[in-house]
Amino acid sequence: MYNSVTVRFLNRIYLALSHAYQSSVTHKFFKGIGDPIKRACANSNLNTIINGTKYIFRDSYFLKIYKGFFALIERFMHFLHRILVEPIKHTFFLGDTFEILSDFDEVMGFVSNIILWSGILVTIVAIIFRAHIKFGIAVVVFGFIMSTLKGKYLAIIKNSKALEFILSFFELDKGGEAWW
Repeated sequence: MYNSVTVRFLNRIYLALSHAYQSSVTHKFFKGIGDPIKRACANSNLNTIINGTKYIFRDSYFLKIYKGFFALIERFMHFLHRILVEPIKHTFFLGDTFEILSDFDEVMGFVSNIILWSGILVTIVAIIFRAHIKFGIAVVVFGFIMSTLKGKYLAIIKNSKALEFILSFFELDKGGEAWW
């Protein structure tokens, strides 16, 4: 029936379980409870709302206000983008931000620098206020490890055995092209 061994095996399991459920006491119990409830609720207003035959919010003022609020936020962000992007491109600190976004290793290097310096800042603040410094030191160590791996992130991800194992579930087996 099917060419794929995996699909054939899973189909057999599904059929066995569905036949077992059809003749089970649980199925008969839920069917005995469910059928009278279906008949009682067939014409109720709640049922029409749940099944989508009557819309609650489509024509309401709440939805109009909600959509207007987010449209206002979107216009404001577009306005900020027009005003701020050009001056930021020429600044010393954020000038290279737009150029590094095209390379994954550069982005990860930027993120590792932020993590490293944030960890150092958290550790200094924890020392000043006499708080626990374990979290700050852990963030510094993580940022330092990420900084030492600069330029190798993409190679590490591509050569990862764990990622290869997960992706292997989505590959077709040899007979899987015509499995339906």
